[in-house]
Amino acid sequence: MARMTSNDLLKNIKKQHACHLEKVQKKEPYISPLFFKLKRHLMGQLRRSNHKAHERTAESLQQSNQRHSDADAAT
Repeated sequence: MARMTSNDLLKNIKKQHACHLEKVQKKEPYISPLFFKLKRHLMGQLRRSNHKAHERTAESLQQSNQRHSDADAAT
């Protein structure tokens, strides 16, 4: 086999990449960027709601601890 120059190698790689892309696009339908935008938005909402729920849990724990300490002080 003749020695390949870097230019030949580059052409070969590009050709393989093009073939690979064709195969992938036949297998998987196109995913629109809108999907990723929506996913990011929903994940952000989920993170915020989890954060709020965590804050509420911390508040209720603090209140229940306060009630218990008040009850202990009363006895």
